[in-house]
Parts: sequence; C-alpha cells; structure tokens
Amino acid sequence: MKRKILAALLASTMVLSLVGCGSGSDGAAATTDTQDAASTEEAATTDDAAAADSEAASGDQTLTV
Repeated sequence: MKRKILAALLASTMVLSLVGCGSGSDGAAATTDTQDAASTEEAATTDDAAAADSEAASGDQTLTV
C-alpha cells in the first residue's frame, strides 16, 4: 500500500513539474521576436556588404576597427 501511495505522489509531482515548466503562449512570442531580430540583423549585414562593395568599386578603401 505504501508503494502505491509513493508512486502516485511521485507521478503527481512529475506532472506538476511539467505543467509548471511547460511553455505557454509567451514561448511562441519569444520565438517570433528572435526570428525578427535575426531577419533584421541579416538585412543590416547585407546592407553593410553592399556599402563595402560600392566603396571598393570607387577606389576609396577605409578600414574601421
């Protein structure tokens, strides 16, 4: 009898921990924000590369550290 009670107690503890640590609607919003940030960073990198190409074509080369 003690084993059944202990097993039920452990099972309910695991279920409650999964519910408490489970992702909700906030997890989907965080994923969208991360994807938007990655898209913005990619666009900025592309713009920087285009600017570097145009500077190299004009003959003026500048190294910024």
